[in-house]
Amino acid sequence: MTEILAGSFWGGSNVGWSAKNSQGFSGGILVLWNKEVVDVIFSFKGEGFLGICAIFKGVICYFVSVYSSCYIGLKRRMWEELLTLRRSWVDGEWCLGGDFNSIRCASKRIGTGSLFRSQEASEFNDFIELMEVEDLPTGERKFSWCRGGRKVMSIIDRFLLSEGFIELISAESQEIGKKDISDHSPVWLKCNKTNWGPKPFRSLECWLDHPQLVSFVPDEWSKMEVSGSCAFVIKEKLKVLKERLRWWNKTVFGWVDLIIDKAVTEINGCDDLVMEAVSPVNEQIFNDRAKASSEFWNNLQRRESILKQKSRVRWVKEGDQITKFFHNSLKSRRRRNTMVGVNSSTGRVESVEGVKEVQRFFEDKYVESSLSRPRLEGLDFPMLSSSVVQQLEAPFTMQEVKGVVWECDGENVQVQMVSTSIF
Repeated sequence: MTEILAGSFWGGSNVGWSAKNSQGFSGGILVLWNKEVVDVIFSFKGEGFLGICAIFKGVICYFVSVYSSCYIGLKRRMWEELLTLRRSWVDGEWCLGGDFNSIRCASKRIGTGSLFRSQEASEFNDFIELMEVEDLPTGERKFSWCRGGRKVMSIIDRFLLSEGFIELISAESQEIGKKDISDHSPVWLKCNKTNWGPKPFRSLECWLDHPQLVSFVPDEWSKMEVSGSCAFVIKEKLKVLKERLRWWNKTVFGWVDLIIDKAVTEINGCDDLVMEAVSPVNEQIFNDRAKASSEFWNNLQRRESILKQKSRVRWVKEGDQITKFFHNSLKSRRRRNTMVGVNSSTGRVESVEGVKEVQRFFEDKYVESSLSRPRLEGLDFPMLSSSVVQQLEAPFTMQEVKGVVWECDGENVQVQMVSTSIF
């Protein structure tokens, strides 16, 4: 590879390049980059890959071009070499792209004579998880490789991106292009920060642990003055209460991370005062430290609860310190639920307004154009008196509880006592 040949591929002079020679008719890899955009520090290579370490948008990034072998032994060697580099170079974001020659599940390959190797797919998924990278969803086209006149099709070409790199370039999905003379289709990243409008309101479970919430909700509810039918009053009050809860979450409930940082600062400040103080140490310092420590642990648990609820991972117990896992799980779920585009009769629609127009079209199919409902005016329904209502809502007295227990069959009481003694 020469500078002139690399420039001919690029179509300009501001090109940097790194190459790995082929072995026979395959295995060669060429990486090109724009010198004005990427500041390359060094290049590296291994079994089935060629990469560069560069400064991109002020961040250290590792760009790796992959051309994997078809043999499982060489694939495993490539995975292990990349994992070793990942563990060695902790700082920086990763972008891996190319032909991995592996699929993640059986649905990613179709056609006659296609063979799915579950063990290889499992190892490949483990590699993706250990590399801490994400396989973004694809767009309209679902397969990047075909053989034998489309008798076998699969997705073996892809990008695998770290969470920080996805945020750095605002990556949204992977787009698979149309084939040319190659049996592989081109794949590129679609980067776009799409605004889908206001987000739905969701309450947080950790709100219930805050002592002020119990009094805040009824106080705000009683302050609202709305007139109209009962259904209208409830709807409008819930709408106002939703906005008040949002305000409360920001102002009273507080920014959890800032409170945690403040508590840590106070704890360290108290420790410094103890080290500098001449004995006996003022008791107030220990009280302040205990208060800051309690604030720290309460808000740390609160933050973990928020992440667990948003990521919808319920099998991890409260208090586990796996916040990075929950961050990635939350963002991965949001990406899986992202609607990249919709296929309509006029073609593919990817704009926000276009997708919402398709949504409104189907919504109108299930909306009544006219409301004709029977009325119940002039009918008197039997109602409970206020005394009966009070009697039904009254708590059980001790005499009523004793009467029920004493009227139980002796055998049932004995069984209950035996089970109680066992536990």
